[in-house]
Amino acid sequence: SISSGTRASSRSARRSGSTSRAATHVGPGDCIDEVDGDAVVRVHVQPRAGRSAVGAMHGDALRVRVQAPPVEGRATEAARALIAETFGLPKSRVELVSGERSRTKRYRLTGLSAAAAVGRLGTVLGPLHG
Repeated sequence: SISSGTRASSRSARRSGSTSRAATHVGPGDCIDEVDGDAVVRVHVQPRAGRSAVGAMHGDALRVRVQAPPVEGRATEAARALIAETFGLPKSRVELVSGERSRTKRYRLTGLSAAAAVGRLGTVLGPLHG
């Protein structure tokens, strides 16, 4: 029907953002800030994924898929472990700063500068995302 086609195209437009936003390139550096000499990475956690993996960008956040369910902090802890592995850090140096009960989280990478974090993330994501 016509109304369902309109709804689908509206959903598609909302998903892709406005035309000015869609034209803007978002790269790995856009999800990383530096606070007191440490990198702070913004992530969008997708729990109950088929497999755990660091994916492409989700707006200005890094998409992190984890198999763990969002129950009792299990997805948050799984995301922390995956972030540590991705950036080559021990889990003890990856600290949740905000978003304990949200899909959007911020993790501090202690002892890693933003520039170094962007470099490592660019290596992991490859040339298509940087």
